Amino acid sequence: MQRRAFEVTAGRGAPEEKELDPPALARLAEIHAPTLVLVGALDLDAIVDSARRVSDGVPNARRVDWSDTAHLPSMERPDDSSRCYAIGWRSKPRIRAHAHRPGPVAIMAVKPFRRRNAD
Repeated sequence: MQRRAFEVTAGRGAPEEKELDPPALARLAEIHAPTLVLVGALDLDAIVDSARRVSDGVPNARRVDWSDTAHLPSMERPDDSSRCYAIGWRSKPRIRAHAHRPGPVAIMAVKPFRRRNAD
């Protein structure tokens, strides 16, 4: 699939780059969509820091940290990721412990997302 994306865009040239004004990081509070941030503690420090900034900056963002996961939580733990997505949309929060793999037990406490009416 990625190869096809490169093939389709080949020959178009590089898109013009311009700085956002204000920068995206300064505009996170404008995001009102339900936001779930999955973080693998084994990822690069810069990525973990970016996840912290997003979860701190987006109102009502939910963050889930997994100590035994690196850069691709949804690929490294697909079943747990799917549960996180499903739990996030339920009306009641649930807590689940996943001890089905060796290593640390991941305990997730995910609050439900609250849908906002568009003004």
